Formats: sequence, C-alpha cells, structure tokens
Amino acid sequence: MFVADAWREAPVYARGRLQPGDRFQGPALVTEYSATTFVPHDFSARIDGFRNLLLHQE
Repeated sequence: MFVADAWREAPVYARGRLQPGDRFQGPALVTEYSATTFVPHDFSARIDGFRNLLLHQE
C-alpha cells in the first residue's frame, strides 16, 4: 500500500480471527464482511475484551 509517500508491505488481518489482547502496528488493513479499516503507520491497534478494535496514535 502507499503510505507516507512510499510503497510499503502491510499485513491484512481478518477481523473475525482477531482475539482479545491481540495487538499490532500500522500500516495494516483489517477486513470484515461490511468494512475495511486502515491502520496508519503511526498508529497501533488492539482488540479489547469486548472485541472492539481500538486504534491509538503513537
């Protein structure tokens, strides 16, 4: 994907496979049946106990 003025490799996560406590750094994509979430390069993501996807800017 093209991020911060350069092409970069980025993982793609299936939302349904993410478990509470999972964490990862952007850039990344999270896919599900009704949406795709882009996690920018300067953000981290984690799955909370309710399976919410929480993004935090680093």
